[in-house]
Amino acid sequence: KKAPSYHDMGDHTESFDILFDPAQITYEDLLAKFWTEHSPTRSGGSTQYMSAIWYRNAKQKKAANASARDLAKKLGKPVKTPIRPITIFTDAEDYHQKWYLRRKAPLVKALGLSDKKMKESTLAARMNGLMSGR
Repeated sequence: KKAPSYHDMGDHTESFDILFDPAQITYEDLLAKFWTEHSPTRSGGSTQYMSAIWYRNAKQKKAANASARDLAKKLGKPVKTPIRPITIFTDAEDYHQKWYLRRKAPLVKALGLSDKKMKESTLAARMNGLMSGR
């Protein structure tokens, strides 16, 4: 299906796509942050909510695998986080975008952003992050 809804997805993993400027932050720095945000030595739960690294090319795959090996050595335990190629990425429906921010309806209204603008807004992304406690 070209644009499936959340309920049409079936077996999927909820994730997010990070667009970044390598002049500002490296892929390796993003990986280092990723490892601090979950328990990489525990087996994941369901496919829908598992933590995983999705790579786009051979360079990212190599960096992700190297960072996992380095972390395993540091922890003295195997890293169980899956590292997989991204195949299809489907954007979440609008009501799933900027979820923490959307829970503050008066603030969303004051911003005056359409659903499309909300999804693309750097300001909305930053505000969503603040509201999530990150």
